Amino acid sequence: MEIITPQIEVAKETALKCRRLRMLQKKLESAQAQVKALREEIEAEFGDTGEEIYYRGILLATFKTVISTRFDSKKFQDDYPEFWERYTRTSVSRRFLLK
Repeated sequence: MEIITPQIEVAKETALKCRRLRMLQKKLESAQAQVKALREEIEAEFGDTGEEIYYRGILLATFKTVISTRFDSKKFQDDYPEFWERYTRTSVSRRFLLK
């Protein structure tokens, strides 16, 4: 069965908005990569045991171990498929993708 996707012709203004959004997304990706690199450089300053870094007595950053417990849904699904089916639900949503 072929799915027919409705096509909507939009105004030039909308096309320009899509172009601007694409450009901003690229800038954001670049900024996120820079943030990640700087963060990794700063985290390296902590060494293996440090939890706080200071400059002239001013606390700049902390890097503390956090222990968390999470539900392993994949394992639960594998171990108890009958319960998995009873307690899961399907949802419908729309996904925006810029082409």
